Amino acid sequence: MESAIRITRETEFYQGYIRFKMAVTNESPYAVNEVTLDFVYDDELLRVDRYEPLYVEKKGKLHLGSIDGGKSKSIAVYFDPQMCSKGTDIECNVAYKDYKGKRYIVQMEPKEISVICPIFRTVSDINTGRLKEILERLPHSESCVFEVLSSFDMFKLVNLSREVIEKRNVKHVRTLYTKDKTNYELWYYGKTKVNDDNIVIKLSFLAVQHTVELFAATQTAEALTGLLADVGKDLKVTIESRVTGKGRFNLHLINSKITGNTINNLLDQCNMDGTCDVNIVIDNINERTNAGRSSVNNTNFLNEQEEQRLEAEKQALIKIEQEKQESLQKEKAEKELLRKREEERLRKQREELGRIQAAEEPKRKEEEYARLKKEKERQEQLQKEKAEKELLRQREEEWLKKQKEKLEQIKTAEEAKIKQNEAQARLRMEQEMQERLQKEKAKQELLHKREKEKAEKQLKNKNASTCQKINSNNSKSNNKMLMFVVVFGILVLIVFFAIIPAASSSEQKAIDESVKGDNYYNQGNYDSALQAYDNAIELDVDNSTYYHSKGTALCGLGRYDESLDSYNKALDLDENYTAAWTGKGYALNELSRYDEALVAFDKAIEINSMDAQAWSGKSEALFKLGKYEEAQAAAEDALDVRSFG
Repeated sequence: MESAIRITRETEFYQGYIRFKMAVTNESPYAVNEVTLDFVYDDELLRVDRYEPLYVEKKGKLHLGSIDGGKSKSIAVYFDPQMCSKGTDIECNVAYKDYKGKRYIVQMEPKEISVICPIFRTVSDINTGRLKEILERLPHSESCVFEVLSSFDMFKLVNLSREVIEKRNVKHVRTLYTKDKTNYELWYYGKTKVNDDNIVIKLSFLAVQHTVELFAATQTAEALTGLLADVGKDLKVTIESRVTGKGRFNLHLINSKITGNTINNLLDQCNMDGTCDVNIVIDNINERTNAGRSSVNNTNFLNEQEEQRLEAEKQALIKIEQEKQESLQKEKAEKELLRKREEERLRKQREELGRIQAAEEPKRKEEEYARLKKEKERQEQLQKEKAEKELLRQREEEWLKKQKEKLEQIKTAEEAKIKQNEAQARLRMEQEMQERLQKEKAKQELLHKREKEKAEKQLKNKNASTCQKINSNNSKSNNKMLMFVVVFGILVLIVFFAIIPAASSSEQKAIDESVKGDNYYNQGNYDSALQAYDNAIELDVDNSTYYHSKGTALCGLGRYDESLDSYNKALDLDENYTAAWTGKGYALNELSRYDEALVAFDKAIEINSMDAQAWSGKSEALFKLGKYEEAQAAAEDALDVRSFG
């Protein structure tokens, strides 16, 4: 089967590294998932410095994730050469899963790379000024910094490092160090044999940081990469193999950085004529201290015996290096053989895996179909259960809504009935009062008529007696007494008739104000109704009906706390006043004091079990308290009482 992905790659020398760029393109219309890269290379020749961009790395494999159809993902791997090599391959196995979940492995075509070490042929010496000029013109430079993990012996490190560099055909230019001998620099100049390119090499030693820096500047990136790989490896092997015992060194590469031109070195503190800062000491080997001398000055580091010993060690090291190179070639051949055997094993393993997958594909598809079917049934069951729960919830909400509407209808009907009953009661009371006043008025008119007739008769008798001659003084005295009695009686009648109408007039005004308040209330004008009820109470303070009416008007205004005071005053005057207990219950409901409201409604029902409005208010209070079954029962009782009434 043709692979869904296509792999492209290329290499380039970049700032002392071999940059391996690779792109994985998904040429299918469907996304591929779990894309991984497994690089295969000789880890003795190459070391991975970094990846760009950063991907997740697990067990040596890079995970690119998913790649959509028609899209691609790229990566750049920076390889740091560890030594020179005529040719080595970089391979990569790309694994992925297609949209069906089937796994594939695609092998990238191997990419051969070479790390060529420059061959030196340096004829002439240069001075400090010329060295600085060449250093500024060379376009490529880099530093490798090694950390000395054990004791730091400056003398041994300087001399061993000098041996490594001077094995190559280069010229020593300057050795510089600080007066406190904590910082040393060895500067070398050389030319390549093939292209005659300039090369500058520096070895720097920092006692405080316990570091050795190898710096190189070249004309081409290829030469820079090969030079650092060759000299760096040789420097590390030489130092670690030549020093034994207590002061043994252990070098560890801690940084490989692009420096442009080297900075912060002692050479920068020297002039073009070779003179340096007062704190810098010049240890010049190649230049003569004066024109008459024919021998080279000994350095501050080596004496004559040490030079002989170093020469013997140098020859031994060359032999060791030759043996080592032969051993490396042999090891490389063995690794190449092992690699080919491993490739063959992997190829057979992939073929076997392909056969197994092909054989298991029908079974896998069947299991996948069964799993999908089961998952679909489970989803359908969940949807069904969800729909049933939603239906139950909707039904419950509908039932609660209907119950609430039913209670509201009962409440509205009861309120209308209470108002109607109250209006009828007030009308009957007014009619009774009018009838009583009319009877009283008729009675008073009759008494007044009789007294008037009696007074007229007495006056007539008096006039008649006046016409008669009264001869005796006793008769005159009796007439005067009679006259006093008549006048006194008339005055008493006048006072009596003045008091009775006055009292009747005050009650009548209170009734008129109460009726006026009822009219305002029925019109929804609760403020005017409240004022009328207050006027009625001022005229008749002991009438519980007026306090009840005032409480109803205050409820209409939403002043429920004040309405409670009015209902309580009505109950103080008449504790069996059913309408006052019911009104108090409704006010407590509005104040969310449902437990107290229940007490008021129960009291009203105790006094009059046929009060439908009390049953309705009790149902509302129970509903608010969450006692739905009791609320339903109370609502049904309210309907029963209403239908009975």
